[in-house]
Amino acid sequence: MRKIDFWSRPAHIEPVIYFQENGRQFSSRERHRFLRYIMPSEQDLSLLCSCQLICNSRSWTGDYHRRINPGFLTIMLIHSGETLVRHNKDYIAADPGDVVLLHPDADYEVMSEGFCERSAIIIEGTGVSALLEASGLSETICVTPADPSMVEKCLDKLAVMLPESHLPRTRHNISVTCYEIIQLLSEPEISSGLPAELEIAISQISHGYASTLTLEMLAKNSGTSVTNLVRLFRKYLNTTPHRYLIDFRMRHAERLLDEHISSIKEIAQLVGYPNPLNFSTEFRRRHGCSPREWSARNNAPGNNQTP
Repeated sequence: MRKIDFWSRPAHIEPVIYFQENGRQFSSRERHRFLRYIMPSEQDLSLLCSCQLICNSRSWTGDYHRRINPGFLTIMLIHSGETLVRHNKDYIAADPGDVVLLHPDADYEVMSEGFCERSAIIIEGTGVSALLEASGLSETICVTPADPSMVEKCLDKLAVMLPESHLPRTRHNISVTCYEIIQLLSEPEISSGLPAELEIAISQISHGYASTLTLEMLAKNSGTSVTNLVRLFRKYLNTTPHRYLIDFRMRHAERLLDEHISSIKEIAQLVGYPNPLNFSTEFRRRHGCSPREWSARNNAPGNNQTP
């Protein structure tokens, strides 16, 4: 997460108001595609915490949302790309691994400047504000957990439970899981302990893996030499900058293939390979099979993959 001085919605982005009532106003200009969108089969707002929605979306330049005085808490986990956020008078750029908290009764905007993917949940309930206060999160808008995968596991648990929320026991478990997520976010963040030059290079890769990145570009933007950057990658990560970039692209490609939404050609473009043949060659080198074979294998009956 980076604090920034200011950003504003470009004039050509004209959001549409889709809700306006009792001082609350929601507007958006949608440039995204939902990978999952799950609501509870039954709601119970008398609980301290209740999840009203979980979604996972892939957005691109110009995706924009604004909420004024919502009556709920939104928690977003950034998977890839950069998300710009204005929360009241604070401005941040959220990076992969960051978790953004959009508080009840706030005025906030969220915008994508490029391709990005994020998960989000909406939490309502009689005890949400008090829980945020008790957890020390009432003024916090972004957290970088020591292990973002723990948050993601909780989100996946909610996705399984929401369709069964007509069962009282399940509604209780949903409330407990919402509480667990807030508690996870209240734990102290752990510094990476990496040199600043290496952290900058890693950030460049996580943001720009879909574009052309050369070793010279990484070194220059990190404020160091090529030789020193390679040394830092080897010392702290036991790899090279090039291999780290390839591994990052391949991990993201695996995820996209498992979703069975984009074509092989589209996935190649999304992870930085203008030529699908080069993408397939690198993928086969890493996995011993082609992207198409990987997709077919993980979509086989019994593998619990979304078709």
